[in-house]
Amino acid sequence: NKVLLRSLEIFNLQIDKLSLNSLKDRYHELITKYHPDINQDNERYTEASMDINNAYDYLKNYIIVNEKISRESFS
Repeated sequence: NKVLLRSLEIFNLQIDKLSLNSLKDRYHELITKYHPDINQDNERYTEASMDINNAYDYLKNYIIVNEKISRESFS
């Protein structure tokens, strides 16, 4: 899945080490660095923060769905 791979690339995370905690920690690092309010008047940072937010939402949902599937398969 291209979106999954791109999202992992943005966060510099590996799928086997992906967790909500690692995702949240990395999100805070990245959004602090690229937030447009901190880097005013730079369109590159605005685009980067949008990519970070989209990747975060995708990966968070991916983790939640996979955890639910795992729980259901062991029930």
